[in-house]
Amino acid sequence: MSLVTIRNKTNQMSKGVIWVSAIALILVGGFSGVFNGFGSLFNKGEQVQTNPEDVIAKVNGDPITRSSYEQALSEQQRQMEMYGGSMTGPLSAGELHVSALNRVIGQQLMIQIAKKAGLEATSKDIDATREKHLTDIKQQLGLKPTASQSSVEAEMAKVGQSLDRFLPADRLATEALMDKYQKFIERSARPSDQAVDAYYTGMHTQHILVENKKRPDAQAKDQATKIIAQLNAAKGANFEALAKQYSDDPGTKAKGGDDGWINGTTGYVEEFMNGARVLKPGEWSQTPVLAPQFGYFIIKLIGTRDDKPKDFATKREDYVKQIGQAAVSRRQQTDMEAAQKAMKVEVSDPQLDGDWKLLNAFKNAGQGSKPSVADANIALAAYDKALKVTKDHFAVAQMQAQKGILYRVLDKPDDQLKAFVAAETATENMDPDLALQIGDLYKKKKDTANALTYFKIASKYSYDNPGTHSQLLQFYKELNKPEEVAIEQAWLAKYQAQQKANAANSPMGGQPLTVKSR
Repeated sequence: MSLVTIRNKTNQMSKGVIWVSAIALILVGGFSGVFNGFGSLFNKGEQVQTNPEDVIAKVNGDPITRSSYEQALSEQQRQMEMYGGSMTGPLSAGELHVSALNRVIGQQLMIQIAKKAGLEATSKDIDATREKHLTDIKQQLGLKPTASQSSVEAEMAKVGQSLDRFLPADRLATEALMDKYQKFIERSARPSDQAVDAYYTGMHTQHILVENKKRPDAQAKDQATKIIAQLNAAKGANFEALAKQYSDDPGTKAKGGDDGWINGTTGYVEEFMNGARVLKPGEWSQTPVLAPQFGYFIIKLIGTRDDKPKDFATKREDYVKQIGQAAVSRRQQTDMEAAQKAMKVEVSDPQLDGDWKLLNAFKNAGQGSKPSVADANIALAAYDKALKVTKDHFAVAQMQAQKGILYRVLDKPDDQLKAFVAAETATENMDPDLALQIGDLYKKKKDTANALTYFKIASKYSYDNPGTHSQLLQFYKELNKPEEVAIEQAWLAKYQAQQKANAANSPMGGQPLTVKSR
């Protein structure tokens, strides 16, 4: 870990949504191909009618309705499609569902945070928010700013939209409250003159980091305390040597912990900056400085200087606003992190409950690690419970695919194969990503006949996806099937020729009507 990492983390701004990564749902041994329009395959399947006002989850007791979740789900998919992708296939559905659920949970948490601060959205606030969106919509539809609401509704009807559906009352109320919360923290975060001076005070520092992730926190703190004792015994003369010996920061360890000159613009975590600002030149930390995401720092201040920009006197207010925005970001992040730690989420929709528990299984494991057997089994049990009451073919395919991912993590290839086959069966053998995975599993079992069966399904329904055909080419080479290799090579050659021919003049098509983020 280096302080480059620390800078990057510090500069991330919370947008009021829990951006918990669920990437592990499709990346643990998965393929990266995408398949557009998958939902149309299930017209023959029995569709389950749902009530949009059903409560599908609760956050600290406050309900999340199916309509708000499905709106977030639609927005997530639309954003993916704007970038040329899709996440509607069974293998990626779990991530899409959890991402949408995280969005509405985040919105609910932000509402709770704002209300806790004594804020509320008045009818006047909601009307103002609606007018802002109407102005944007008129511009997107090519209407004059003075166009009537009935004209807007008529134009939206032509593209299959309605104003009430596009700007529902609950969404406007939430956005109005979030705008009010933003202004509230902007006012409270305006820096004092002393804070501005501190922000632009340059400091030449050295540090020693003792991580609290690869060792227990108490052990890390104890080790940092012992290092301080060694520094005190040598009156700081051995700081460079101790940094090279003990520091867990690979970015500065070899340099004896030397950071060079830093100030508020260089992006070091606030705990580090505050720990350095209390020191005088030549002093070092007498107690370990805790930055929870990294561990314990021991900081030495070598010298200070004035780092104010040359035009600071004439543009002071602009610089003050910039500093204030950084404080706003920290406040938003701090508020959200505290809310996340204390939140209680109850998911009542059976399938979403399985997706949520699958996410938690990966989240509890940490980045790059496998979920525990206990967490994986909790998610599997949730899916099994949901499958008993689910008739929708698409939902069955999704849940069986997620079960297959869990079995892969548990190193149970036979169960994984069984789950993936069940998922593919629910799609009427029409999903190329699943077929590719199944074929690979049969190949590993040296069952060439079944492997070829599913590889041909993948080829038939992959349409214009070069990723799938590239995978098939490799698999056919491994199986020593020259005829199939030739077919895939021909397909890829034709695809590449078409792409080259179309590159100079590729139409973009119409842009979807979107609600701008404020």
